[in-house]
Amino acid sequence: MIVVNEKYDKKRRFLGFEGFKDIPEVKHDLKNVRAGFMALGARANDIIEVKNATRKRMVDLVRDLKQDVTRNMLNRETTCIFLYYAGHGGMVNNYTVCVLNEERNYAIE
Repeated sequence: MIVVNEKYDKKRRFLGFEGFKDIPEVKHDLKNVRAGFMALGARANDIIEVKNATRKRMVDLVRDLKQDVTRNMLNRETTCIFLYYAGHGGMVNNYTVCVLNEERNYAIE
């Protein structure tokens, strides 16, 4: 999975996030990481690309991945998940978090 968050216009409305600039360089990361996955033998249809992720999209993806891993375990198949994230991040309660461009500030709830 490749998650690239370029836009932060909504996040800048929150106190403490005013300096979060957009990151247009993540477009290059997406291209380069995708090529790297392919060079490692990944199939194009197995690579999930997420641009400007929302919290709902990320929750849905993790739920779907969990179901896939569980199904594969029951079939005695091995699953390898590699997640690449490009975008702003931060620390909350000693956890590294992805900063998403949301109308609501989930990171400090």
